[in-house]
Amino acid sequence: MNGAMFPRLRLGRSLVWFRWMLAAVGLCRMAWLEAGTFEPLAGYLPETNQVARLGRVRSLMASAGPTNRPVVRVVFYGQSITIYPWWLEVSQRLREAYPYVQFEIHNLAISGFQAVRLAYTCEHDVIPAQPDLIILHAYGLEPDFQRLLTRLRQHTTADVLVQRDHPLTAAELVEVTDPAKLATADPSTWEYKNYVWLPRVVAATGCALADVRGYWKEYCRVRGRKASDLLADPTHPNEEGNHVLAASVLSYLLPGDPAGAVDPWNSEKVREVPIQREAERPLQRLTLEFTGSRVDAIADGDAALPVQVWVDGRKPSAIPEIRYFGRTTTVPGRPWPALTMVDSLASRVPEQWTLRVLRMTPGNQFAEFELYGSETGFDGAGSNRTNFVSNSGRVMIIQSSWNLGLALNAQGIGLPPDYRIEWRCAWTGTDAFVPRVPREPGLEQPVTLVAGLPDGVHRLELEGESLDAMRALRVFRPAGAVKATVIERVTLRTEARIGWKFRGAEWQFRTEGTWPAGTGMETSTNLLDWKAWVPDAAAVGGWSAAEEPVRYFRVR
Repeated sequence: MNGAMFPRLRLGRSLVWFRWMLAAVGLCRMAWLEAGTFEPLAGYLPETNQVARLGRVRSLMASAGPTNRPVVRVVFYGQSITIYPWWLEVSQRLREAYPYVQFEIHNLAISGFQAVRLAYTCEHDVIPAQPDLIILHAYGLEPDFQRLLTRLRQHTTADVLVQRDHPLTAAELVEVTDPAKLATADPSTWEYKNYVWLPRVVAATGCALADVRGYWKEYCRVRGRKASDLLADPTHPNEEGNHVLAASVLSYLLPGDPAGAVDPWNSEKVREVPIQREAERPLQRLTLEFTGSRVDAIADGDAALPVQVWVDGRKPSAIPEIRYFGRTTTVPGRPWPALTMVDSLASRVPEQWTLRVLRMTPGNQFAEFELYGSETGFDGAGSNRTNFVSNSGRVMIIQSSWNLGLALNAQGIGLPPDYRIEWRCAWTGTDAFVPRVPREPGLEQPVTLVAGLPDGVHRLELEGESLDAMRALRVFRPAGAVKATVIERVTLRTEARIGWKFRGAEWQFRTEGTWPAGTGMETSTNLLDWKAWVPDAAAVGGWSAAEEPVRYFRVR
């Protein structure tokens, strides 16, 4: 199946790159979107069962208000079509519809990369971002889509909205859509993909399917448009097509049908654990046993001292399983990562990696290189004709990961001088953090303590006087059935003690040391019956007598 292979510059995390792309194709960023008199389809209702599969992120956005302003992370992913400005319109409309949500929105699409490659690149950029919502469109084949969606679902708790392909020809506007009638159709046709195997893969992975194709066809029917009227070229949308794409996706995300509504912090994959606090006894240590892969901390107070973090008896920085490789440098003149995927055999070390391409043969078929790590140093040499494992085992590059020669040949150029491919090995989490009061009322400022843990049972330990500034912990488990239980709480130890002496015919007592507010003493003559007792502050020298013979006491 042919996909959208027209080269465009990839929009990364910075809007600067998007402005550059629009300038390159002769468009003005926002005026282009706002031009015309586009009207979305009136009364269009998306499928309730698909809306229900977005239950958590829709509930999270709907829960926002003046005193509750959660962070919602959104990632757009796919190919060149996802880079087109419809995604900006979706972002703008979401912010307008949910004004109290703190949206963090990134477009990580890679022009020309079908699902077969995105299934690998997602491990370097989408999964480390740990989004709440992924909006995806890509071309490709069923096994590749299955692999891509499975990885997104296995390693994030995001709700995933997968788009059907928009129509490109007049014949597609009147195509057969009944899966039963397409059962024996050619598997390479657009109809078979969009109405047979794509719904099958989406349902099997628990994702939601946005019927962009159906919306597009209905729009053309109602407005009297031809399929080509919404296209800037044989594949990509023009101004009107971008509006149609945005409207179809937004119909699944804007306030409306409550299908699938859940408590966003007490759902199948996410669990919030309130931190019990006592004003009289500051919390000193907390141990949480949980089944999941990520934990965030939520503060509602300001602290001066750091809270120390351990996971399974180690500092997060010492856990090799949570370290990941970021996306590699792009190839010259193309938005493609020079290496689709980088892996390792040995435990990774947080560092910057540099691959120096020493030479390429004519025709850009054969490349030789040397590899260096900022911590590891020189780590071996190899070529793009064989799988490579570095001397330390910290880097492994399979032969099929190379995009360099393909990109150079596509442009008819040779290797630039001193060309280098760079990427970093990093980890998500913190060894210690200082809780801070949100800068505005209602804002949440979650701190990720650890992410990327292998699925299973783990133990989180927090220690420090600043724990009293923490409101809750949130545990995330992509596999579902998340569990979390506080198994230990230790309050601040004090030096409160009782001084006593026998004077004359009676015992006398007084408090000594540091007695936090609310701390007192109980007395008993038989270890069964206890009663509160406070020394008489007016007594001479601070000493006072008990009302009756006291043989036992305890600090409470």
